[in-house]
Amino acid sequence: MKQLFKFLTLFSLLFSSAFADETGSASIFSFLDGVALENNEVLIDGKDRYFTDEDGSVEIVLEVGQHQIEIFAKDIDGSNLGYAKKSINIKDSRDTEVIATFKDDSSEAFVSVDTPLGESGLIVNASKFTGVLSGVVLTSDKNQPIQNARIFVKGTSI
Repeated sequence: MKQLFKFLTLFSLLFSSAFADETGSASIFSFLDGVALENNEVLIDGKDRYFTDEDGSVEIVLEVGQHQIEIFAKDIDGSNLGYAKKSINIKDSRDTEVIATFKDDSSEAFVSVDTPLGESGLIVNASKFTGVLSGVVLTSDKNQPIQNARIFVKGTSI
C-alpha cells in the first residue's frame, strides 16, 4: 500500500509539473485619444500588479488559460481617466494583445483583445518578409496626421 501511495504521489508531481511550464504572454497597451499612457496600473487576476512603460505598454508572461485584466487609466497628473476590465485567454507560446483606448471626455473605454489562434503548423522564414512600411496615419474624423503614431502588425513582435 505504501508503494502504491509513493508511486501515485510521484506520478502526480511529475504530471502536474509537465503542465506548469505552459506559458504565453499578454501585451497590454493603454492610450488616451491615441497618445500612450505611461505608468498606468494593470492588475492581473486581482492580485498581480504591473505598470505601463513610456510607450503605454507592458508585456506579461502568464500561465496558459483564462485571466482577468483590469486597467486603471490616469493622466500625467494622476487624474482618473477611466477603468477597463476584460477576460483574456492565454495560449501556449503565443502573445495575446490587449489595446485599451480611453477618451478625454470620460466616456467608456474601448478595449480590443486579439487572441491568437491555435498552432497553425505553418513555419515562415521571417527574413523573407523584412522591409519598411511608410505612410501617414490620419484621424478618422478630420483626416489630420497623427504624430508619433505606432503601427502594430499582427503576428510580429513588438
